[in-house]
Amino acid sequence: MRRLKEKLQSSKAPDAAIGHLKRALDVFNDVAGNVGVPGLQIGVSVLSTVLAMVQKSHANTESIKELATRVGDLTKMVQESAEMQGENISAPTQDRINGLLESWKIIDGEAQSLNSRHKFWRTLGSDKEAEEITGLVQRISSSIEAFTVGSMIAIESALHHHAHISKQDSQRVEAKIDVIPDIIVKRLLARWEGSFVPPHAARAQFDSDSERKACLDGTRTEILENIFIWAAGRYVPGGAAGPAKGSTLQQRNILWLNGLPGTGKTTLSFSVAKECHRRGILGASFFCSRSDADCSKPSMIFTTIAYRLGLFYEPYKDRVTEILKNDPDLVDSQVSRQFEELIVQPLALLREGFSPCVVVIDALDECQQPQITSTILSTLLEHADHLSPLRFFVTSRPERDIVATFDTPNYRDAFGKLLLHAVALQPVTTADIKRYLTVSLSDIRRYFGLADTWPNDTDIETLSKMAGGLFIFAATAIKFIKDRHYNDPIGQLKRLISAASSRGSHALLDELYLQVLKTATANMSASLSKRLQTILGSIATIKDPLPLSGLSQLLGLSTDIVYSSLVGLHSVLVIPDTQDSAENIRIIHPTFPEFLLDPSRCTNRSFTIDPQRQNTLLLRRCLYALRELKRDICDIRDPSLLNTEVPDLPRRIEGAIPAHLQYASRHWCTHLSSCEISDNILDGLLKLVQRRLPHWLEACSLLGVLRDVVPGINEAQRILRDIDDDRARGIIVLLNDCERLLVGHFPAISGSALQLYYSVLPIIPTKTMFTWTYAHERFAGSSIKVFGSIPDAWNACLGTVNAHGGRSVEAVDFSPNGRTIVSSGCDSKIRLWDALTCALLLVLSGHSKWVRSVKYSSDGTRIASAAEDGTVKVWDAVSGVLIRTLEGHVYGVLCAVFTPDGRRIVSGSDDRSVKIWDMQTGACLATLTVHNDNVRSVAVSRDGRWMASSSANQVYLWNLEASTCTHHVSITPESEGFTFRDIAFTPDNSQVVVVLASSNLAKLSVWDVKTAKHLRDLQPSGRSFSRIGRLSFLPTGNKLTCGAGKTILVLDFADGEVRHEFFGHTPGRNINSVTYNQDGTRIASGSSDGTIRLWDVSRSAAIKSQPEYVSKPSNLPSEKLADYRLAVFSHDASRALLVADDSYRSSSIEVVKTDSWDRVYKPLSLPSGRSHYAGFSPEGATILTASKGDRVKVILWDAASGLPRLQLEDELSAALWSCSSVGTFMWSGVLGYMPHCFGGYSSSAMFSQDSCYLLTKTLPKDWNSGGYPACLWNATTGKLTREFDGHSRDVTSVAFSLDGRRIATSSYDWTVIVWDATTGASLATCRGHKKWVTSAAFSPSGERVASGDSCGRILVWNTEGGEQLQAFEWYIDEVWSVAFTPAEDVIISFSGDNTMRFWCIESGACLLVLHPDTWYRTLHLSPDGSGILLDNDKRLVQLWVPTNADTQTTAPLPWLPRRTWPIYYIEDGWIFSLAPSRRTRLCWIPLDWRGLVGYLGHDVVLQSGHKLNFSRLSRRLESLHSDRAQ
Repeated sequence: MRRLKEKLQSSKAPDAAIGHLKRALDVFNDVAGNVGVPGLQIGVSVLSTVLAMVQKSHANTESIKELATRVGDLTKMVQESAEMQGENISAPTQDRINGLLESWKIIDGEAQSLNSRHKFWRTLGSDKEAEEITGLVQRISSSIEAFTVGSMIAIESALHHHAHISKQDSQRVEAKIDVIPDIIVKRLLARWEGSFVPPHAARAQFDSDSERKACLDGTRTEILENIFIWAAGRYVPGGAAGPAKGSTLQQRNILWLNGLPGTGKTTLSFSVAKECHRRGILGASFFCSRSDADCSKPSMIFTTIAYRLGLFYEPYKDRVTEILKNDPDLVDSQVSRQFEELIVQPLALLREGFSPCVVVIDALDECQQPQITSTILSTLLEHADHLSPLRFFVTSRPERDIVATFDTPNYRDAFGKLLLHAVALQPVTTADIKRYLTVSLSDIRRYFGLADTWPNDTDIETLSKMAGGLFIFAATAIKFIKDRHYNDPIGQLKRLISAASSRGSHALLDELYLQVLKTATANMSASLSKRLQTILGSIATIKDPLPLSGLSQLLGLSTDIVYSSLVGLHSVLVIPDTQDSAENIRIIHPTFPEFLLDPSRCTNRSFTIDPQRQNTLLLRRCLYALRELKRDICDIRDPSLLNTEVPDLPRRIEGAIPAHLQYASRHWCTHLSSCEISDNILDGLLKLVQRRLPHWLEACSLLGVLRDVVPGINEAQRILRDIDDDRARGIIVLLNDCERLLVGHFPAISGSALQLYYSVLPIIPTKTMFTWTYAHERFAGSSIKVFGSIPDAWNACLGTVNAHGGRSVEAVDFSPNGRTIVSSGCDSKIRLWDALTCALLLVLSGHSKWVRSVKYSSDGTRIASAAEDGTVKVWDAVSGVLIRTLEGHVYGVLCAVFTPDGRRIVSGSDDRSVKIWDMQTGACLATLTVHNDNVRSVAVSRDGRWMASSSANQVYLWNLEASTCTHHVSITPESEGFTFRDIAFTPDNSQVVVVLASSNLAKLSVWDVKTAKHLRDLQPSGRSFSRIGRLSFLPTGNKLTCGAGKTILVLDFADGEVRHEFFGHTPGRNINSVTYNQDGTRIASGSSDGTIRLWDVSRSAAIKSQPEYVSKPSNLPSEKLADYRLAVFSHDASRALLVADDSYRSSSIEVVKTDSWDRVYKPLSLPSGRSHYAGFSPEGATILTASKGDRVKVILWDAASGLPRLQLEDELSAALWSCSSVGTFMWSGVLGYMPHCFGGYSSSAMFSQDSCYLLTKTLPKDWNSGGYPACLWNATTGKLTREFDGHSRDVTSVAFSLDGRRIATSSYDWTVIVWDATTGASLATCRGHKKWVTSAAFSPSGERVASGDSCGRILVWNTEGGEQLQAFEWYIDEVWSVAFTPAEDVIISFSGDNTMRFWCIESGACLLVLHPDTWYRTLHLSPDGSGILLDNDKRLVQLWVPTNADTQTTAPLPWLPRRTWPIYYIEDGWIFSLAPSRRTRLCWIPLDWRGLVGYLGHDVVLQSGHKLNFSRLSRRLESLHSDRAQ
């Protein structure tokens, strides 16, 4: 008994937490009694009951603390509210308080139930009972939290409204906000403040629209009861509270309410959301609406839900913030990825503390893009079992795409279902409608002061029958009758009843709509009636709703006219109260525009809308509106800012791009696709493309809709191609240029609108119509200046993407509709790309090894992937959801294809088998094991009858229906040395083409399917190929494409000749896969260079004689295609050395003038087949080159003449050769000066500071002494001056002291020797390294030497006696380079792990670690430009002379170097400059130009050979910065 008592005592909640909660309740009780708010003290008694139970339990301490905090907040809120409102508590505030008290009463009831349980109090200390009490505590906290969330929603709704109205209406906005105490407002608004906030649609919240109403009390009770039972998670199949007829409601996490138009779905959703909110269990809501752009955007649904869930549960907000901080682009990703990363993943981590809640998604059918709607549903259903404690309530019409998704076999058991229209005609529904009409008409009678006898029972009965089960009829009828603009409810009711008919419910609804229209136009003239038709037609046809002013300006009418025309239509439209309101005109129910646009329903031709005529009108008005566009329309001025970084961009857009201009920018292409092309339209289009295209792209970028532009431009060209008119042809040319510009530079223009003028226009092809037409739009005085050849015209490559993290792309395939491309690679991922913009749409993860093959099904709904992990996976092609994994192969799977009917999948594997799978069940139908080697390729004929499989020396043809082998083709004697590779059927199913390859030759062989006879080889005249990749036939069968090494061939199937040839992939890398789109106008290719390229076949009518890769600068001609690997500038910046690698990996070095980029003389003559490195002597008069190879060629050149002074040959080591290019630029970029010859790295060659001498390892012409001396050469004469002989093995690194009096050498013998440079005497031998020494450097004073070795240690020595002063232990990789800082307090090192480290000499601590990919973000420069700040900016590591310092300032450290600012780096394709004062985004560069090889001052040299000069742009940005600083 004693032990039990101790256990109970030890498990009680800590006294401090209990005491804190008790004190908080006491204060709340006092405040509640003083302020006189009804019901609050009753609430205190409820909380006190729970407190008593807590005191006797070991409820969770954190929950108690949290409740105490919540009670404290509530106390302050009530107190401040009373002080501000006095005794007049507002009705909304009282409603929220009542809701809070109601939830407390429910909790109190459960607490009393617990209290009365048998033996409850005797077992109060048990874990089970404590858990229940903890649950009550958490629910009380959640109820208070829900109360504050409700307050925040009111604030947010008002703030959202405030953003759209003028200043004079601000008081009216403030009146909309119920009085909320400051402390609560601040706390709520601070929840996402400073965070990465998910985009969210404020008007999608359930109570943000005053037009939404809850079900009338006493109506829809059975349906609502079943929904609330489901929401509470209490429904058990077969229980007493079973579902209504027409439902399959079960205890699942998703409930779908499916109903026909007008059956009251939204009213039910509102009722559900309102009640869940009252109970504190509403996690989020999203009410879709066609009449609101954000509320109809699928990409906003999951981000809005994530935002609301963050308000519901704060740890969830913190997690989402962290996710978006790491991946800001997630908000623009596919909805399936948004759901997984913003909802599923955080939920998995936080599930234990997350209170159960309901998420309401209403009217999903009103979203744009039905295919995305399907994706939303399939994503939800795929994760249905992992959504707890979330429960999703989804409503929609029974649209085809939605029903099909719910009806997918895999999802049928994942949701519950209520069929609203199945119960709509039941007596209970009719009774609900009758009750609604009775109550609503009674309200109208009282409002207008009518007689008690109105309306009579017969009128109500007639209206009820007319509704026919449609709540929308009843709601519209009430609006029609009570419309204050007519002020005649008796007459309105008579008119309505007189339209009674025996026709169906929709016909009656149509009659109602006709009656509304007739009444509204009763006193209108014919012209006014016609104008109303135009206005109504526009409202029904426009893609996004507009406010009165926006619609008026778009249509060219005054606001008064539009407003007065619509004044009688309040029963079908939501019309703002005032003409200057920013609220949109919205259609109350989608059945109204459906009625207007359907002549079979709208029988009065005065109101029927002709869609083509209306779209033509809207296009004409859009084209007129677009004349208002201009360059820099929002007065941003600064091209270095991303759109997201522009201060007050929404306000700028609102002022400069009003609603009608926003609409015209978004939708003129849309209306073009549905209009009648006339002369007037052609003239308007021509003016647009000749005057406003850049301005339109700018506007679309600012509006965030640029991604939608490319399909619109593409569709516009397609439409205009059918028109035989010179204007149409001219429009097409400019639109095509615009499309190419946009696709090629999409990240730049979409990210920063002004980049179009400053950096994009200067680098597009020079002789296109777009360039000629808009040459004046370039900011000539402040844009970037480009040196290097820019092509005259667009080449055939439409776009390039770095697809799989730079790793090999193994396979690509077009979707059947040509809209997307799927790819797979060595990163084990599958990626989906937009085929028009080349934008990444989706990343599919699931395989654990290389994915060798990806293929679409013939209907485009599925993707099959085959991987080295031995599996075939089937994916939903829209959502990316994994549908099924096919397991059965023993080894890796190399290929997998669908049969044409999509019912089966055929796969080939390293285990030498072919398997045929049932796609629906995943069962293996057959295993074919006749191959004697890996099955490399499988193909199925388009008629589904034949299958072919190939291994190294066998091809089998199969009758797919019987799974039997019909023919066997073997390697024939005349084909000795060849092996089979890829295989493909011709589109007519009669022949099969096989790729054969030997060690140095590849060919295409054609075989007859029926006879298995070899027919011919496809061999272009005079051409041979060393390698051919996968094949793809044009659907017509007359051409096929394949990758041949680095080129893409299009062959005529009849004669085998090359019709098109495309170059562009990196030389030396193979093209692994090619694919045609369905109409044969595009080819996609994937290469081992890590890129996917999209090619325009129609632009290449003949064989290309020259590669279309990266154009070389015109004044730097080269016979071979070359990449620039290195650019080295002289100390005075007047000249530069360009080291270029060509496709054969040999190099050339060119000396150029930096002011014009012209050659000084012909390239330096160097050995072929080797890579070369170069450097200037400090004063620039001498050039040193070294060749990397078996025998290194080291040459000293006269920089003025280009003639050699000294040539040596031996093995020279340079740390640079072992370092990555990004590591090289990190080292030189951070240091800003060159302590050694090659890139500033330690090496076995170095010039003296005065440039008179060159110090090298052993490199004499004739030397046979057998020793290992270092050699000192006269840099002017090339003569050997002195040898320093003392090492027992080869020298690895050499170094001069700054004053030139001493030298240091390191060696493979594990030692460092310090020498007298004048006498050659050894001054000190430093022993202490445990492996060979790789690098050495003097301190600026020459008193110390630092050395690094191959095991990662850095030692510091005294140069006088060789005493070891300090050791830095790293033990990770070789230390390739070391350097002292000018103050000699820090050593900087670079090692084989590609990191740069700062070491404190005094303490031995590592102060800073820089990584090649992030160093520019990690580096903190001092404001004066003198060095780097460490330890939270408390410590300065001085490296340079301050930017504004004079000579006297640097006296204490005379060797301080002056560096040239800025530093440049590339991140995500953008070039940035980094200077002490700021970090600046300069421009985005295409993928083919990327690779920074050198920079100095305003000049940047790219790997492509292009040079960018930023002097003009930098002056512009500096001027803007100065203006802002003033």
